[in-house]
Amino acid sequence: MPNARERVVEAAITCFAERGYGATTIALIEEAAGLSPGAGGTYRHFASKRAILDAAIEHVLSVDDDELAPVPTSLAGAARDGLAALDQRRDLMRLMFRDLDRFPDLMDRVVARLIAGPVRLVAERTASVAPHVDAEAVAVVMVGALINFKVIETMVGPDRAGVSETRLVDAWAHIFAALLAPPGR
Repeated sequence: MPNARERVVEAAITCFAERGYGATTIALIEEAAGLSPGAGGTYRHFASKRAILDAAIEHVLSVDDDELAPVPTSLAGAARDGLAALDQRRDLMRLMFRDLDRFPDLMDRVVARLIAGPVRLVAERTASVAPHVDAEAVAVVMVGALINFKVIETMVGPDRAGVSETRLVDAWAHIFAALLAPPGR
């Protein structure tokens, strides 16, 4: 079972995503973490609500590269893994839309790790198998397509884009395969 500090960090990201940073109180976080609201237990671990936000963001960002962009067994598998990784970070995505513009330092860290990081990994992998393409541009397009799908889903709900996740994965894999094919094929 997670300790009190870990429970606070995990509860905080959910509370911030649901209510917004300004509307989330430390007492709400404590209650969501299973602590006695208002008893001050959180202050043993964090000096402020901003310190809790920093720790929550760091917790979400502290994943290995292989978790951010797992080495794929297939192109469709790469798309499914990417979408699953985005699902695991849905609360952070909601927090980004809702509040992180108020915290540019945190937004920069999130973008560097969760957007630029996967793009870099996909570009490296793409360049190793398809030196004839602009691997960085291809990576931006392909990672961006997955992010966009989950952004739409986060903003307006699943299946509102008119294309199921299965269809998106199939189309994404088909397009990526075409981009990787040697010229003249």
